[in-house]
Amino acid sequence: MWAWPDPAAGVVALLMLGVGLIFWWYDRDNPATRALSLCVLAIGLRLLAGGPEMQPGGGGRWFETLYVLLDGTAIIAGIEWGRRIAQTGTHAAPRWILVLFRVAQGLALLFLLMRGVYELAWPEVSAQDVQSDLSRVSGLEWAVFAPILGSAILCVGIALIALRVVRIDAAEQVREAIYGEVVDRINEGVRQYDLVVRLDPSQRETIEQVRNLLLHGRGGAIVRLRDVADGCARLQSRSEP
Repeated sequence: MWAWPDPAAGVVALLMLGVGLIFWWYDRDNPATRALSLCVLAIGLRLLAGGPEMQPGGGGRWFETLYVLLDGTAIIAGIEWGRRIAQTGTHAAPRWILVLFRVAQGLALLFLLMRGVYELAWPEVSAQDVQSDLSRVSGLEWAVFAPILGSAILCVGIALIALRVVRIDAAEQVREAIYGEVVDRINEGVRQYDLVVRLDPSQRETIEQVRNLLLHGRGGAIVRLRDVADGCARLQSRSEP
């Protein structure tokens, strides 16, 4: 049977539901925001629904199915939000990183299916697993858990790879500032328009203004283009015989 969660979980659940609805209502045309909204709403509903860990063996098969669906929705939508941000963010990720996001989603979906079958086929065993420690987890339970563990490890790997691979150099930053960068796509009926952001024309009229462009350096430092150019010139002069 369902029971209202403890006060702390109830407050967090209502907060997540409210934030998710706000995200969806005010920015539902943005695919990344829609994915984030779905993730937050699923987490809020999952907290509100409670689960077997709150009432062991008392949920019934319908509640077990609901818990699995909410967990899976939150995980897959969260990964989708990360993929959308990597695809449309300021430092767009390479295509192969986007493929890794899809692989992580596939592993999460596999976990969702395996867990659903496990809890529906062996509800008594799955209810007892909630109360057991890791030392008593069987090989079958580890097999069910393996896909989501792999998905989590893959997401961490994507983040670590992005820190080293997805970098934006000075030339690309200058190009985006002057010629613009597509940051979003707006749908109006059957037509789709690119939203391009670039410097105001009054801020890129002279060479001196371009030399004073602020760039993102290594470690998050802010530097001027002229400082980067002067540094490169000094290095080149030192390397010349």
